[in-house]
Amino acid sequence: MAVDEEHRDSGVGGQLLEVGLDDFGAQGSWLETTNPRNHSFYERAGFNTDGQHRLANTGVTMTRMVRSQPGSFD
Repeated sequence: MAVDEEHRDSGVGGQLLEVGLDDFGAQGSWLETTNPRNHSFYERAGFNTDGQHRLANTGVTMTRMVRSQPGSFD
């Protein structure tokens, strides 16, 4: 999922994530992100960091986040 830069901080990303989680996340969810700036966004939605690993020879770290309880964007 991504939101165009000109629409960030408008709430659209949270709305998209909530719809997806409502439809598919009732029993828990997980995701992976390579952008550390997204961590707080996902944490507000109830995700917690589960682990990290470096992608071979790229300098990029992949973070796995899991969600067992709903969060809030309020």
